[in-house]
Amino acid sequence: MGTHAVGEQQQSKWVRVRKTCCEHNAPGIHLEAYVRQLQAADFDRLIDINPRRPVAYNGRGSVLLELNQLDRALQDFDKAIELNPKEIAPYNNRGVVFERKGDTERAIAEYRRALELAPLHPGVIANLKRLASAPPQH
Repeated sequence: MGTHAVGEQQQSKWVRVRKTCCEHNAPGIHLEAYVRQLQAADFDRLIDINPRRPVAYNGRGSVLLELNQLDRALQDFDKAIELNPKEIAPYNNRGVVFERKGDTERAIAEYRRALELAPLHPGVIANLKRLASAPPQH
């Protein structure tokens, strides 16, 4: 497929986004969700092309996390770790999933795993500090 065809596909996506946006009365919410769904579909295609790329699973998992599809996101982060256990992002992202599910202990464990790989990563440090200072959940 030439670059012209790819451009037409991308243009077609944005026509659908604008149409969807205009069909709903809450365009910001619907637009964001629709864009996330398009992103997830793009990652699906990347995975179909090369199912051994951990970055594609982590990327799709991140999009699913934004769509609040926590169980599916967790599966993708698990696969990314299986393919590359030395990458910090999927551990951090699993921490976010467990945090959203209310499982603080597992979230902290994931953030700590990420810190073992990258002890100075500011995002992971911030996540860990935030949870460590949070009041216990009952």
